[in-house]
Amino acid sequence: MLIETDARRYIRDAIELEKEIQSIEIREKIKGRIFLVDGEITILKKKLCKILCKINAVANVEGKGRDDLNFEILQESEGILRRVTKEQSQAVRYLAE
Repeated sequence: MLIETDARRYIRDAIELEKEIQSIEIREKIKGRIFLVDGEITILKKKLCKILCKINAVANVEGKGRDDLNFEILQESEGILRRVTKEQSQAVRYLAE
């Protein structure tokens, strides 16, 4: 039982961080603010990326899990989603999403 609880902590932590990020984004949208880079949300997204990399690395039993991708890849994909419309390239948007 203790092993299962320990194994789930990465998932639980990722869910909690994602909820917190969504809460901040919703709160800021209600206020009419659109932000691209914000100190608090950037810190939370970096933590979420680290947890997701850890989950990916430990969940792949064949040793092909990636834990070398960092927060910058998330920032770049968000930038692509802001710049590229579906009419320009649906494939690029799918990849960024």
